Amino acid sequence: MRKVNIGPDVEVLPRRFDFVERGLSRVDAGVGVVGQAVFHGCIVTLSWPRAWAERLLPDGLALATPGGSDRPPNHPVVAIFGEQTQGATVFGGVPLPMNIRYPEFAIAIPFVQRPGSHRIQTFVPAMGSGYFPAIWHGNQFYGFSKARITIERRGSLVWMSGPTGGLWMHAAVAAETRWSRRRELEGTALDEIEAALRLPILGQRADGSLVQSWWDLAFRHSLVRVCSAWVAFEKAFVAGLPVGVHQAEPLHSVEVRGMLWQLSWPTRFDREA
Repeated sequence: MRKVNIGPDVEVLPRRFDFVERGLSRVDAGVGVVGQAVFHGCIVTLSWPRAWAERLLPDGLALATPGGSDRPPNHPVVAIFGEQTQGATVFGGVPLPMNIRYPEFAIAIPFVQRPGSHRIQTFVPAMGSGYFPAIWHGNQFYGFSKARITIERRGSLVWMSGPTGGLWMHAAVAAETRWSRRRELEGTALDEIEAALRLPILGQRADGSLVQSWWDLAFRHSLVRVCSAWVAFEKAFVAGLPVGVHQAEPLHSVEVRGMLWQLSWPTRFDREA
């Protein structure tokens, strides 16, 4: 299979996260899809000291360690920002278009687990959206701590503002490859990004309970290009968020066009999961 050259001396990036534990799939959990949209935006992988990522985790969750390795000093954290388009509810497997579009943002901490568990998940400490029903449902049922936001992009620069208009985040994104189909990026860091976001997605409701859901991100049907990026958080809009500029992992971030993003029903996250 032909590879995309993503650097002067790098054609394929090795996998860095090899976990013995595995996440429960949506199909194995018997959970259906309830909504979907087509996403255009950025998925940026940051590498934080473990203590920074741990500050964003609720009680009862811990960072997992790759199998066969020592406790690494850093842990991946994923920032997602862009625009959801062609929003639809899904009933009985049939999309019911609502003709909506809105900005969306998420912070995701992949590879977390309950101590002693053989399963791994991805925890979402905060999200933002420009569409009130998505905010209300995301908080009430999914525990995503969603706030109302706006996102503006001009060329390579991105700004995100909070509900009162104050600057919460800004970022810069630079393309490292041409736009390609998913199959052309087999063996690159996109494999890791896709694996991390395919895990059960955990959120914490206002009452402290954890719930899990699944994001089905159809990279295979979208255009993708590898990018470099930095993200600057201007405000700790979620407790524990480290304010400042964060450089993305080299060649471990992507931009996508036309990615189908499906959301499942939420379910209780049982202690034995």
